[in-house]
Amino acid sequence: MDITKEQTLDGINHKFGNLTNRKSGNGRLDAVVNNLIIEYKHYSKLKTKEQYLTASAQTIDYLNALYCNSGVKYNAILTDGIKISYFVFSNDEVKNTALSPITVNDIDTIIKAIVANDTKGLCH
Repeated sequence: MDITKEQTLDGINHKFGNLTNRKSGNGRLDAVVNNLIIEYKHYSKLKTKEQYLTASAQTIDYLNALYCNSGVKYNAILTDGIKISYFVFSNDEVKNTALSPITVNDIDTIIKAIVANDTKGLCH
């Protein structure tokens, strides 16, 4: 199993508040396990719709940059440990689920994706 923490990723442009298209230097992936990106946010950073949309855009940026750089379509989860959102490629476009409370089924899905290297199982 290949586990990477805080991997630097070139080609990322994030929006920070009123600053748009600010080059963040290098994007930092919180964790990558096999072909699954795990993006963590503190629970106080996913409270509002605006915070969720910003975090979602960041996650989508990571997926698109990895696809452009390596040709690999990674999947991702965005979580604060309480809520979760899944991100998967549908053809060449990233789709994501709504942010919802983590359930036992979510934990099971994540563990299976990590252990079995089966990120296709993330599709809900």
